[in-house]
Amino acid sequence: MGGIRLSHSSNNTISNINTSNNDFFGICLSDSDNNGLYNNNVSNNGDYGICLSSSSSNTIYNNYFNNTNNAYDDGTNIWNISKENGPNIIGGDYLGGNYWSDYTGIDEDGDGLGDTLLPYNSSGEIQNGGDLRPLVTACFTPPEITSSAPLSPVNDTICTWRTFNVTVDQTVNVRWYLNDMLLFTNLSVRKADCTLHAEVVGEHNVTANASNANGSDLQTWIWNVTGFTAEPPEITYYAPKSPVNDTRNATRTFNITINQSVNVSWQINGTTVQANEGLTEASYTNTSAVIGTWNVSVIVSNANGTDMQTWIWTVTSPCFIATAAYGTPLHGDIDVLRDFRDEYLMSNPTGRAFVKVYYNASPPIADWIRANEGLGTAVREGFVKPLVYVTRMFVG
Repeated sequence: MGGIRLSHSSNNTISNINTSNNDFFGICLSDSDNNGLYNNNVSNNGDYGICLSSSSSNTIYNNYFNNTNNAYDDGTNIWNISKENGPNIIGGDYLGGNYWSDYTGIDEDGDGLGDTLLPYNSSGEIQNGGDLRPLVTACFTPPEITSSAPLSPVNDTICTWRTFNVTVDQTVNVRWYLNDMLLFTNLSVRKADCTLHAEVVGEHNVTANASNANGSDLQTWIWNVTGFTAEPPEITYYAPKSPVNDTRNATRTFNITINQSVNVSWQINGTTVQANEGLTEASYTNTSAVIGTWNVSVIVSNANGTDMQTWIWTVTSPCFIATAAYGTPLHGDIDVLRDFRDEYLMSNPTGRAFVKVYYNASPPIADWIRANEGLGTAVREGFVKPLVYVTRMFVG
Protein backbone atom coordinates (compact mmCIF):
# COMPACT_ATOMS: atom_id res chain seq x y z
CA MET A 1 0.00 0.00 0.00
CA GLY A 2 1.04 3.62 -0.46
CA GLY A 3 1.11 6.45 2.02
CA ILE A 4 -0.11 10.00 1.45
CA ARG A 5 -0.64 11.06 -2.16
CA LEU A 6 -1.46 14.43 -3.72
CA SER A 7 -2.25 14.64 -7.42
CA HIS A 8 -2.87 17.90 -9.27
CA SER A 9 -3.22 19.62 -5.94
CA SER A 10 -1.64 22.85 -4.72
CA ASN A 11 -1.38 25.11 -1.68
CA ASN A 12 -1.78 22.30 0.87
CA THR A 13 0.06 21.66 4.12
CA ILE A 14 1.12 18.17 5.20
CA SER A 15 2.48 18.24 8.76
CA ASN A 16 2.73 16.31 12.00
CA ILE A 17 1.94 12.89 10.51
CA ASN A 18 3.61 9.49 10.71
CA THR A 19 3.65 7.73 7.36
CA SER A 20 5.74 4.60 7.71
CA ASN A 21 5.98 0.94 6.69
CA ASN A 22 4.19 1.41 3.36
CA ASP A 23 4.87 -0.89 0.40
CA PHE A 24 5.61 1.90 -2.06
CA PHE A 25 6.08 5.45 -0.72
CA GLY A 26 5.46 7.45 2.40
CA ILE A 27 4.45 10.69 0.63
CA CYS A 28 3.90 11.15 -3.12
CA LEU A 29 3.17 14.42 -4.94
CA SER A 30 2.24 14.23 -8.62
CA ASP A 31 1.68 17.39 -10.67
CA SER A 32 1.32 19.29 -7.44
CA ASP A 33 2.93 22.64 -6.67
CA ASN A 34 3.29 25.16 -3.83
CA ASN A 35 2.62 22.73 -0.99
CA GLY A 36 4.30 22.72 2.41
CA LEU A 37 5.53 19.54 4.12
CA TYR A 38 7.05 19.71 7.60
CA ASN A 39 7.22 17.94 10.96
CA ASN A 40 6.51 14.52 9.43
CA ASN A 41 8.00 11.11 10.26
CA VAL A 42 8.57 9.20 7.01
CA SER A 43 10.23 5.87 7.76
CA ASN A 44 10.65 2.31 6.47
CA ASN A 45 8.76 2.73 3.22
CA GLY A 46 9.30 0.40 0.27
CA ASP A 47 10.09 2.45 -2.84
CA TYR A 48 10.75 6.00 -1.61
CA GLY A 49 10.21 7.95 1.55
CA ILE A 50 9.00 10.88 -0.52
CA CYS A 51 8.38 11.04 -4.26
CA LEU A 52 7.80 14.31 -6.16
CA SER A 53 6.86 13.74 -9.80
CA SER A 54 6.32 16.70 -12.12
CA SER A 55 5.93 18.88 -9.06
CA SER A 56 7.72 22.13 -8.23
CA SER A 57 7.89 24.98 -5.72
CA ASN A 58 7.02 22.73 -2.81
CA THR A 59 8.75 23.45 0.52
CA ILE A 60 9.93 20.41 2.46
CA TYR A 61 11.71 20.94 5.80
CA ASN A 62 12.00 19.57 9.33
CA ASN A 63 10.91 16.08 8.33
CA TYR A 64 12.42 12.79 9.49
CA PHE A 65 13.37 10.51 6.56
CA ASN A 66 14.60 7.01 7.36
CA ASN A 67 14.11 4.83 4.27
CA THR A 68 16.24 2.70 1.97
CA ASN A 69 15.59 5.30 -0.75
CA ASN A 70 14.74 8.53 0.98
CA ALA A 71 13.66 10.83 -1.86
CA TYR A 72 12.93 11.17 -5.57
CA ASP A 73 12.37 14.59 -7.18
CA ASP A 74 12.39 15.46 -10.88
CA GLY A 75 11.14 19.00 -10.39
CA THR A 76 12.50 22.09 -8.70
CA ASN A 77 11.58 22.14 -5.03
CA ILE A 78 12.81 23.71 -1.79
CA TRP A 79 14.30 21.27 0.71
CA ASN A 80 15.23 23.64 3.53
CA ILE A 81 14.52 27.02 5.05
CA SER A 82 16.98 29.56 6.42
CA LYS A 83 18.57 28.69 9.74
CA GLU A 84 16.31 29.78 12.59
CA ASN A 85 15.71 28.90 16.21
CA GLY A 86 14.09 25.50 16.84
CA PRO A 87 13.72 23.00 18.28
CA ASN A 88 13.80 20.73 15.22
CA ILE A 89 12.31 17.28 14.70
CA ILE A 90 15.35 15.45 16.17
CA GLY A 91 15.66 17.74 19.19
CA GLY A 92 18.28 20.12 17.84
CA ASP A 93 18.42 23.85 18.52
CA TYR A 94 17.85 25.07 14.96
CA LEU A 95 15.47 24.58 12.05
CA GLY A 96 16.91 24.27 8.59
CA GLY A 97 16.43 21.22 6.40
CA ASN A 98 15.41 17.62 7.06
CA TYR A 99 16.89 14.63 8.85
CA TRP A 100 18.18 12.04 6.34
CA SER A 101 19.23 8.63 7.56
CA ASP A 102 21.87 8.29 4.81
CA TYR A 103 23.44 11.74 5.08
CA THR A 104 27.17 11.25 5.83
CA GLY A 105 28.31 14.84 6.07
CA ILE A 106 29.69 16.53 9.17
CA ASP A 107 28.48 19.34 11.41
CA GLU A 108 31.64 21.41 11.71
CA ASP A 109 30.39 24.22 13.95
CA GLY A 110 28.12 22.33 16.36
CA ASP A 111 24.81 23.96 15.38
CA GLY A 112 23.14 20.65 14.44
CA LEU A 113 23.13 21.43 10.69
CA GLY A 114 25.41 19.60 8.26
CA ASP A 115 28.25 21.59 6.72
CA THR A 116 29.80 19.13 4.26
CA LEU A 117 28.65 17.02 1.28
CA LEU A 118 26.10 19.66 0.33
CA PRO A 119 23.52 19.83 -0.97
CA TYR A 120 22.17 16.46 0.12
CA ASN A 121 20.48 14.97 -2.98
CA SER A 122 19.60 11.37 -2.02
CA SER A 123 22.40 9.92 -4.19
CA GLY A 124 21.31 12.06 -7.15
CA GLU A 125 17.59 11.20 -6.95
CA ILE A 126 16.87 14.85 -6.10
CA GLN A 127 17.71 16.03 -9.57
CA ASN A 128 17.76 19.79 -9.01
CA GLY A 129 19.36 21.29 -5.93
CA GLY A 130 18.78 19.51 -2.64
CA ASP A 131 18.90 20.05 1.11
CA LEU A 132 21.49 22.71 2.04
CA ARG A 133 20.91 22.40 5.81
CA PRO A 134 20.42 18.71 6.62
CA LEU A 135 19.77 18.00 10.29
CA VAL A 136 22.31 15.96 12.21
CA THR A 137 22.00 14.34 15.59
CA ALA A 138 23.28 16.02 18.71
CA CYS A 139 26.02 13.40 19.14
CA PHE A 140 28.70 15.47 17.43
CA THR A 141 31.88 13.81 16.17
CA PRO A 142 35.03 15.59 17.40
CA PRO A 143 37.51 16.73 14.75
CA GLU A 144 40.33 14.38 13.80
CA ILE A 145 43.79 15.23 12.50
CA THR A 146 43.90 12.85 9.53
CA SER A 147 47.48 13.57 8.44
CA SER A 148 50.53 15.38 9.72
CA ALA A 149 54.09 15.97 8.59
CA PRO A 150 56.94 15.47 9.16
CA LEU A 151 57.13 12.25 11.11
CA SER A 152 58.15 12.59 14.76
CA PRO A 153 60.84 12.77 16.02
CA VAL A 154 62.23 15.54 13.83
CA ASN A 155 65.99 16.16 13.76
CA ASP A 156 67.51 19.46 12.63
CA THR A 157 70.63 21.53 13.15
CA ILE A 158 70.63 24.99 14.62
CA CYS A 159 69.83 27.93 12.29
CA THR A 160 67.72 25.81 9.90
CA TRP A 161 64.02 26.21 9.10
CA ARG A 162 61.37 23.53 9.65
CA THR A 163 57.68 23.45 8.63
CA PHE A 164 55.09 21.38 10.51
CA ASN A 165 51.62 20.82 9.04
CA VAL A 166 48.31 19.11 9.77
CA THR A 167 45.14 18.21 7.86
CA VAL A 168 41.85 17.95 9.76
CA ASP A 169 38.52 16.35 8.76
CA GLN A 170 36.48 19.38 9.92
CA THR A 171 36.80 23.14 9.89
CA VAL A 172 38.68 24.04 13.06
CA ASN A 173 40.86 26.59 14.75
CA VAL A 174 44.44 25.37 15.02
CA ARG A 175 46.57 26.69 17.87
CA TRP A 176 50.33 26.17 17.56
CA TYR A 177 52.54 25.74 20.63
CA LEU A 178 56.29 25.54 21.11
CA ASN A 179 57.21 24.05 24.48
CA ASP A 180 53.67 24.83 25.75
CA MET A 181 53.93 28.49 24.71
CA LEU A 182 51.20 29.64 22.30
CA LEU A 183 52.70 30.96 19.05
CA PHE A 184 49.66 31.79 16.89
CA THR A 185 46.25 30.48 15.78
CA ASN A 186 44.90 29.57 12.33
CA LEU A 187 41.15 30.34 12.22
CA SER A 188 38.50 28.25 10.39
CA VAL A 189 40.83 26.00 8.42
CA ARG A 190 41.17 22.36 7.47
CA LYS A 191 44.86 22.59 6.68
CA ALA A 192 47.40 24.52 8.71
CA ASP A 193 51.15 24.82 8.95
CA CYS A 194 53.75 26.36 11.20
CA THR A 195 57.30 27.25 10.14
CA LEU A 196 59.90 27.57 12.89
CA HIS A 197 63.55 28.61 12.97
CA ALA A 198 65.82 26.32 14.99
CA GLU A 199 67.42 28.78 17.38
CA VAL A 200 68.08 26.79 20.58
CA VAL A 201 69.94 23.50 20.83
CA GLY A 202 67.96 20.82 22.68
CA GLU A 203 64.72 18.80 22.63
CA HIS A 204 61.52 20.75 21.95
CA ASN A 205 57.79 19.95 21.77
CA VAL A 206 55.81 21.37 18.84
CA THR A 207 52.03 20.94 19.23
CA ALA A 208 49.05 21.57 16.94
CA ASN A 209 45.70 21.77 18.78
CA ALA A 210 42.75 21.49 16.35
CA SER A 211 39.41 22.40 17.95
CA ASN A 212 35.83 23.45 17.26
CA ALA A 213 32.48 23.12 19.05
CA ASN A 214 32.58 19.34 18.53
CA GLY A 215 35.83 18.80 20.41
CA SER A 216 39.56 18.81 19.72
CA ASP A 217 42.50 16.73 18.56
CA LEU A 218 46.24 17.10 19.16
CA GLN A 219 49.41 16.39 17.22
CA THR A 220 52.75 16.71 19.00
CA TRP A 221 56.22 16.43 17.49
CA ILE A 222 59.51 15.88 19.31
CA TRP A 223 61.93 18.34 17.66
CA ASN A 224 65.60 17.69 18.31
CA VAL A 225 67.90 20.61 17.47
CA THR A 226 71.64 19.99 17.49
CA GLY A 227 74.67 22.22 16.97
CA PHE A 228 76.66 22.45 13.77
CA THR A 229 78.67 19.43 12.69
CA ALA A 230 81.62 20.83 10.78
CA GLU A 231 82.05 18.96 7.51
CA PRO A 232 85.46 19.09 5.77
CA PRO A 233 85.65 20.91 2.45
CA GLU A 234 85.02 18.89 -0.69
CA ILE A 235 86.25 19.40 -4.24
CA THR A 236 82.93 18.99 -6.05
CA TYR A 237 84.25 19.52 -9.59
CA TYR A 238 87.59 19.39 -11.34
CA ALA A 239 88.89 19.57 -14.91
CA PRO A 240 90.43 18.19 -16.97
CA LYS A 241 90.07 14.48 -16.27
CA SER A 242 93.24 12.62 -15.33
CA PRO A 243 95.50 11.50 -16.98
CA VAL A 244 96.31 14.60 -19.02
CA ASN A 245 98.50 14.42 -22.15
CA ASP A 246 100.23 17.40 -23.77
CA THR A 247 103.28 18.17 -25.88
CA ARG A 248 106.26 20.28 -24.94
CA ASN A 249 105.62 24.03 -24.50
CA ALA A 250 101.84 23.52 -24.45
CA THR A 251 99.64 25.66 -22.21
CA ARG A 252 97.49 23.68 -19.77
CA THR A 253 94.93 24.92 -17.20
CA PHE A 254 93.73 22.89 -14.22
CA ASN A 255 90.66 24.08 -12.28
CA ILE A 256 88.47 23.09 -9.34
CA THR A 257 85.23 24.02 -7.54
CA ILE A 258 84.92 23.60 -3.75
CA ASN A 259 81.78 23.54 -1.55
CA GLN A 260 83.34 25.86 1.09
CA SER A 261 85.65 28.84 1.19
CA VAL A 262 89.20 27.46 1.41
CA ASN A 263 92.88 28.19 0.98
CA VAL A 264 94.35 26.51 -2.10
CA SER A 265 97.86 25.19 -2.69
CA TRP A 266 98.93 24.06 -6.19
CA GLN A 267 101.92 21.69 -6.38
CA ILE A 268 103.90 19.95 -9.09
CA ASN A 269 105.75 16.86 -7.86
CA GLY A 270 105.41 18.17 -4.30
CA THR A 271 106.71 21.69 -4.98
CA THR A 272 104.29 24.57 -4.44
CA VAL A 273 103.85 26.63 -7.59
CA GLN A 274 100.81 28.75 -6.64
CA ALA A 275 98.72 29.58 -3.55
CA ASN A 276 95.28 31.21 -3.20
CA GLU A 277 93.19 32.20 -0.18
CA GLY A 278 89.46 32.34 0.55
CA LEU A 279 88.16 30.84 -2.70
CA THR A 280 85.40 28.46 -3.78
CA GLU A 281 86.77 28.24 -7.33
CA ALA A 282 90.46 28.13 -8.30
CA SER A 283 92.66 27.42 -11.32
CA TYR A 284 96.34 26.99 -12.18
CA THR A 285 97.76 27.52 -15.68
CA ASN A 286 101.16 26.24 -16.84
CA THR A 287 102.30 28.02 -20.00
CA SER A 288 105.50 26.06 -20.76
CA ALA A 289 104.96 22.32 -20.49
CA VAL A 290 108.24 20.46 -19.96
CA ILE A 291 108.75 16.92 -21.21
CA GLY A 292 108.13 14.30 -18.52
CA THR A 293 105.45 12.80 -16.31
CA TRP A 294 104.29 15.13 -13.56
CA ASN A 295 101.98 14.92 -10.56
CA VAL A 296 99.92 18.10 -10.47
CA SER A 297 98.15 18.34 -7.11
CA VAL A 298 95.81 20.84 -5.55
CA ILE A 299 95.26 20.86 -1.78
CA VAL A 300 92.28 22.77 -0.34
CA SER A 301 91.99 23.45 3.38
CA ASN A 302 90.19 25.45 6.06
CA ALA A 303 89.38 24.99 9.74
CA ASN A 304 87.04 22.09 8.91
CA GLY A 305 89.65 19.92 7.15
CA THR A 306 91.25 19.30 3.76
CA ASP A 307 90.67 17.70 0.37
CA MET A 308 93.03 17.04 -2.56
CA GLN A 309 92.91 16.34 -6.29
CA THR A 310 95.86 14.98 -8.27
CA TRP A 311 96.34 14.76 -12.04
CA ILE A 312 98.93 12.64 -13.87
CA TRP A 313 100.29 15.01 -16.52
CA THR A 314 102.38 13.50 -19.31
CA VAL A 315 104.26 15.92 -21.54
CA THR A 316 105.95 14.63 -24.71
CA SER A 317 107.94 16.36 -27.43
CA PRO A 318 106.16 17.10 -30.70
CA CYS A 319 106.55 14.81 -33.70
CA PHE A 320 104.08 16.58 -35.90
CA ILE A 321 103.68 14.39 -38.99
CA ALA A 322 103.83 11.06 -37.16
CA THR A 323 101.42 12.32 -34.47
CA ALA A 324 98.94 13.45 -37.14
CA ALA A 325 99.25 10.13 -38.97
CA TYR A 326 98.62 8.05 -35.82
CA GLY A 327 96.11 10.45 -34.27
CA THR A 328 97.94 10.43 -30.90
CA PRO A 329 101.34 11.53 -29.55
CA LEU A 330 101.56 8.44 -27.34
CA HIS A 331 101.99 5.65 -29.88
CA GLY A 332 105.11 3.51 -29.37
CA ASP A 333 106.38 4.13 -32.93
CA ILE A 334 106.50 7.86 -32.17
CA ASP A 335 108.65 7.16 -29.11
CA VAL A 336 111.16 5.42 -31.43
CA LEU A 337 111.35 8.49 -33.66
CA ARG A 338 111.79 10.77 -30.62
CA ASP A 339 114.61 8.60 -29.30
CA PHE A 340 116.37 8.74 -32.70
CA ARG A 341 116.01 12.51 -32.77
CA ASP A 342 117.38 12.96 -29.24
CA GLU A 343 120.25 10.44 -29.53
CA TYR A 344 121.46 11.01 -33.11
CA LEU A 345 120.10 14.22 -34.63
CA MET A 346 120.35 16.57 -31.66
CA SER A 347 123.91 15.45 -30.91
CA ASN A 348 125.45 17.19 -33.95
CA PRO A 349 125.09 20.53 -35.80
CA THR A 350 123.74 19.01 -39.02
CA GLY A 351 121.09 17.01 -37.16
CA ARG A 352 120.04 20.01 -35.09
CA ALA A 353 119.66 22.06 -38.29
CA PHE A 354 117.49 19.33 -39.79
CA VAL A 355 115.27 19.22 -36.70
CA LYS A 356 114.84 22.99 -36.80
CA VAL A 357 113.78 22.89 -40.45
CA TYR A 358 111.40 20.01 -39.67
CA TYR A 359 109.76 21.90 -36.77
CA ASN A 360 109.24 24.95 -38.97
CA ALA A 361 107.93 23.12 -42.03
CA SER A 362 105.96 20.19 -40.66
CA PRO A 363 103.01 21.79 -38.73
CA PRO A 364 101.01 22.79 -41.86
CA ILE A 365 101.72 19.37 -43.38
CA ALA A 366 100.46 17.74 -40.17
CA ASP A 367 97.30 19.86 -40.26
CA TRP A 368 96.69 18.68 -43.83
CA ILE A 369 97.13 15.05 -42.80
CA ARG A 370 94.77 15.42 -39.82
CA ALA A 371 92.08 16.86 -42.07
CA ASN A 372 92.23 13.91 -44.48
CA GLU A 373 91.74 10.46 -42.93
CA GLY A 374 92.76 8.63 -46.10
CA LEU A 375 95.95 10.65 -46.39
CA GLY A 376 96.71 9.96 -42.73
CA THR A 377 96.46 6.23 -43.34
CA ALA A 378 98.68 6.46 -46.43
CA VAL A 379 101.34 8.48 -44.62
CA ARG A 380 101.28 6.15 -41.61
CA GLU A 381 101.51 2.91 -43.61
CA GLY A 382 103.64 4.13 -46.53
CA PHE A 383 106.05 6.50 -44.82
CA VAL A 384 106.09 6.51 -41.02
CA LYS A 385 106.08 2.78 -40.37
CA PRO A 386 108.92 2.09 -42.86
CA LEU A 387 110.86 4.99 -41.31
CA VAL A 388 110.32 3.53 -37.83
CA TYR A 389 111.50 0.13 -39.06
CA VAL A 390 114.77 1.61 -40.29
CA THR A 391 115.17 3.84 -37.22
CA ARG A 392 114.89 0.86 -34.85
CA MET A 393 118.20 -0.39 -36.29
CA PHE A 394 119.93 2.63 -34.78
CA VAL A 395 117.91 3.07 -31.60
CA GLY A 396 117.63 -0.62 -30.75
